[in-house]
Amino acid sequence: MKRISLMIGLAACVTIVGFGCTRAVLPVKEQTESINRSAILLDAKNQGLIMNEGEIEHMKDPSVLVTDEKKATTPGWKEFDGIDFKTWNAAALADVTGGTSYGLARLNFSNNTFRVMANFGDLIQPTDGSTFQAWLVKRGDGMKVVNLGVLIPAEQLMVLTYATKTDLRDYDFFVVTLQSPNSTVPGEHLLEGMIR
Repeated sequence: MKRISLMIGLAACVTIVGFGCTRAVLPVKEQTESINRSAILLDAKNQGLIMNEGEIEHMKDPSVLVTDEKKATTPGWKEFDGIDFKTWNAAALADVTGGTSYGLARLNFSNNTFRVMANFGDLIQPTDGSTFQAWLVKRGDGMKVVNLGVLIPAEQLMVLTYATKTDLRDYDFFVVTLQSPNSTVPGEHLLEGMIR
C-alpha cells in the first residue's frame, strides 16, 4: 500500500512538472508597439536636441555662413583607419524627417588641426543632381554655420571627412541637408545631432 501511495505521489509530481514544462514551451505572443516618430521629434525639439523652425530658417541667412579660410586637404576615409576615437567628441545623428536614416560624426582638435570623420546610413542617393551636405553649426546668438562638404558613397554607407587649421570646437551642432543643385545655403534638414 505504501508502495502504491508512493507511486501515485510520484506520478502526480511527474504530471505537474510535465504540465509545467509544456506550459513553458508554448509560444508567447509578440507585443508590437508602433513608434510615434512625430511625438519623439516634438519632444526632442522641446528639449533643444534638434533645431526648431526659427533656427532652421536662420541657418539659411547668408550672413551666418562662414567661409573656412584655413581648410586643409580633405583626408581620405582610409586615413582614419586605426584611430582610437575614445578622446574624440561625437554627435549621434537622428533623422528629423521621421524616417530611418542615421549617422555618427566624430570630431577632434589636436596638433593644430580640427578633423571630422562621419558616416551615415539609410540615405538613398538622389538622382536629380541633388547632394547630401554636412554643416557644423554654432547655435544661439551669433549663429555661425560652416559647410563641411558633400557626403560620398563608401560601400553601403555615405561618408564625410574634413580637416582644417581653424579651431571649430565651439561649434556644437551637426546637420546633414539635402541640397538642390547650385544652392549655397542649407537646404532641407535630414539629420541633426548635438556634439558632445
